[in-house]
This record gives sequence, C-alpha cells and structure tokens, in this order.
Amino acid sequence: MRFPKSFLPVITCMLLALLVGCEGWPGSSPTAASKPTPSVPETAVCGRASSSVPGNAIQIYFTEPQTSGISERSRALENEVLNDLCQAQHSINIAMYSFTLEDIADSLIAAESRGVTVQIVMESDNMDTAAVQKLLRAGIPVVGDTSDALMHDKFIIVDDAIVWTGSLNATDNSLETDNNNFVRFVSNEIAQDYTAEFNEMFVSREFGPDSPKEADGTEFTLDGKPIKVYFAPEDRVAKQLIALVGSAQRTIQFLAYSFTSDSLADTLLAEKGNGVTVQGVFDEEESNGAGGEYDHLRRAGLDVRLDGNPGLMHEKVIILDGETVVFGSYNFTQAADQRNDENLVVIRDAGLAQQFQTEFEEVYQQSQP
Repeated sequence: MRFPKSFLPVITCMLLALLVGCEGWPGSSPTAASKPTPSVPETAVCGRASSSVPGNAIQIYFTEPQTSGISERSRALENEVLNDLCQAQHSINIAMYSFTLEDIADSLIAAESRGVTVQIVMESDNMDTAAVQKLLRAGIPVVGDTSDALMHDKFIIVDDAIVWTGSLNATDNSLETDNNNFVRFVSNEIAQDYTAEFNEMFVSREFGPDSPKEADGTEFTLDGKPIKVYFAPEDRVAKQLIALVGSAQRTIQFLAYSFTSDSLADTLLAEKGNGVTVQGVFDEEESNGAGGEYDHLRRAGLDVRLDGNPGLMHEKVIILDGETVVFGSYNFTQAADQRNDENLVVIRDAGLAQQFQTEFEEVYQQSQP
C-alpha cells in the first residue's frame, strides 16, 4: 500500500514513538519544546484583563468588600492591574507588604517568560505564601527587607511609565473583604521617583531609617494637577502632613486604619476649634490598639466613627476642603513616620478629591459611633 509523501513523517514519528517516544509533529522546534512554560498559561491570566487601558493619566479604583467572593468593582480593579502586567514590555518592579494573589503571580511568571525583567521587594515576614514561593521557584527575585521595621509600601512600576499605589496589598482579603484604594498614574517622572525608592531597597538593601534620601517630598504636575510624593521615613512625612492638615479652611474628612499620632490628633482638635468641620472613620478592630486616638477624639467632640465592615477598613485617606486628597500606605502612626518604608501621595484637584469623598461617604454611612 502506498502513502502520500506528506504522510511519511507522520508514519515515521508513530513508529519511533513505539520505541523512544516522539517529541512533536514535523516542523516543531526542539528549542520551543524544551523551554519551560508558566504553570498557568499567560492567556489564562491576561484573558480576564480589560480590553483597553484607561486613557486618563490618573485613574482611581476602590474595592467593594463583601462577605463571600469578589465584587465586580474589586474584580475590575484587579483586571486593570493584570492588564498592565500583561502588556509590560521590559520591566515590572513591585514593592508589596503582603502577597497572596495567584493570578498576579501567574501574570508575573508569564511576563518573565517572555523576557520582561520582574523584581520584587517585600516584608520578609510575609514571604512564606504559596504565591511568593511560586515566584521564587520560577526564578523571579524576591528581596525581603533587612530591617526590624516593616517594608509596608504597596506600589507597582511597569515599564518605567506606569505606577500603581495606594492602600491595597496583593492579597485576596485586600480585594474581597477589605476597604482599599489603588491609584494608577501614567507618568515617566513619577515612575522615576518610585524606581529610585525601589532601587534603594532592592539593589542597595537600604530599608527604613537606613534610607539615604533626606528630602521634603518631590513635586510633579500631571494633567495640570499638582502632585507631591513622599517616602517615609526619609521625607519627614509627619511634619509635612500636619502642616497640610492645619491649612484646611472648611472641612477635613479621613479614613484611618491605624491612627496613634498625638500630633495629628492635636491638629484635628485645633482645626475644629477654628471652625473646621472634622469627620473620620476608624477601623473598629485596630482602634482598640495601644495609643489609638479614637476615644480621645470622640470625647473631645469630633464626629468620628467605627467602621461597619466585618473585614478591615484598611484605607489611609485625608480629604481637605473637598479639593486636596492624601493617600498611600502611610498609617497615621509614629512607626509609619520614623521606622517603616512607606509612601504617601498628595493631589490637589477637586475632581479627584470628589472620588475619594464618595468613597468616604460610603464608608461613613456604614459606620457607627
């Protein structure tokens, strides 16, 4: 019986398979066959990402906590982060206090497999998670902090052009059960500033009080909006923050996961005495910690409340006069100011401040005295 010539390689492969096995069909590349693939194909992760990247230079996202599963709003936030990771061309640098999200880990492994340089800095006490161990097995470098204080930053830098930062950790609870914000900036200048901070930790292994930079923050203008970025402890953040809060003329609204700063509490009391309306929501569980300012401020007559979320009210936000918003990883504590690695952003823009005000109102309405 005669077979067409095109069948001969197939028959040969089948016969060889009986003896030694066959690696692939004719034309398959031995190099491609031997190259390790990510445990989850890139399409499985990137297929869930949004089809287009937002056009605005500043985009603000909030989680929507619920008792089981993940809400559409939280999923949209995660998908936008995945979208940027999936489109990365040459570099992804991440400083993250805690990391458990498998989808993010898989997208980073996929990025590394296509030639993107992926580097991560973490709080060393939080490195023993399945997601982090998967990254390490894939050969992605993950550097733990060398300080007794916390590496508490939460930021992602993509291709030296995009920065994500806010209160969100890369964890399931942060997305599903906790109140958090994560803000996306498209700016080479802001990315450069965050990269310098990242390199201090990843390259130079300088953490917390060992950070070499001594400054009062860095100013930027993006889409006509004044922005200032601070890194603690080197940028003397408390001094800058108290001066800023003390300049409020009409209203101060805040969301505080942890608030033990006596000087900031005194500033809020002084502002109330000057006729400024002050409202705040504390995380209920954390408010009971040593040195918490909730009882102090409430007894002094401020409109402060405890959150109604069974998860964490994890945001660290201050809104001044409906025009300026302060947010980041920086809790209102002495440790955040003097010991931990933290970042804080100040934006002067009524439109962006309004988005944070809407979030404040939602959390406030669910809170109780």
